[in-house]
Amino acid sequence: MKEQTFISAFEKEADDGTLYAIDFERWSYKKESTVIRKLIILYSGEFGYGDFMMNKLIDMDADYMSIYKTNNGTDELTKRIAFADFVKEVKAYTKT
Repeated sequence: MKEQTFISAFEKEADDGTLYAIDFERWSYKKESTVIRKLIILYSGEFGYGDFMMNKLIDMDADYMSIYKTNNGTDELTKRIAFADFVKEVKAYTKT
């Protein structure tokens, strides 16, 4: 079994500023850029899920897409982008 190195999470911000994970994926890649690229490919439907993953993404009520590096049981935030910007990246990838 490969070692988990990153977690990607779609997060919703509560009124008090607390972030709650709506959905997440575990990754064993060595680079954050690979995680982001694979996440875009996953939600674009390229893996054979058709529009299912894109519809799931659009229906998600998230505020952010975050990447955390996992290290000995702790998670360190390495990147956070606005959810709308992530959706735009997925849609742009789908059109290519």
